[in-house]
Amino acid sequence: MTPPFAASVFQKVCKNLVPVGLAVVLPFLVATHAFGQFTHQVVRHFESAINGAAIRAPLVRLDGFSGTGYFGTTSEGGEYGLGTVFRIDAVTGEQTTVYHFRGGAFDGANPYGGLVTDGSALYGTSYAGGSANLGVIFRLSLRNLDDQWTLSLRYSFPGGLQGARPVTQLVRTPDGSLYGTASEGGQGFGTVFRFASGTLTTLHAFSGGSDGSTPGDLTRGVDGN
Repeated sequence: MTPPFAASVFQKVCKNLVPVGLAVVLPFLVATHAFGQFTHQVVRHFESAINGAAIRAPLVRLDGFSGTGYFGTTSEGGEYGLGTVFRIDAVTGEQTTVYHFRGGAFDGANPYGGLVTDGSALYGTSYAGGSANLGVIFRLSLRNLDDQWTLSLRYSFPGGLQGARPVTQLVRTPDGSLYGTASEGGQGFGTVFRFASGTLTTLHAFSGGSDGSTPGDLTRGVDGN
């Protein structure tokens, strides 16, 4: 029998849908038949701020030692009020808080974007935190077989030409490079960057003119670029 949540064909998290205090409702869109008719099923209510609040990005599936789970971020709530990473069990729908962001020079804060998988690890960005409090790229990895997770900072955004305030999901390419956007920095209107081997390279700094400003999510093309 296929697990009910693992059978979901599409999933979407709606920003601040049905507030419950600081909490939100997490809906899944589940196919009802082959002709494209869908209905949503509430999988989990975030009923207290300690579990996180304000989900703003889609979830990502990861198969771990405890089975398949769907991972996501909240930009608020958690133990320190600065957001969380959470896991929804694909079979039971049980929610577990994987990480509570603390902020400061050695941690992120307020992750707005979703996560991307790299083997058994997860990568993401946060809007604040890091050495300049202008956002970070972080990596979450399993410490042991009990699904205990460790977060390490891979990059702290300094502002200026290197960008600041990332709010979107990273894109991983087959060579292991991570691509993303920063909503500020560059020429003052955001950047597109590549992160590989511990080095961040700005690929484009938006001018706010005909090239646009405040970039959103990137998407890989059919040619892999």
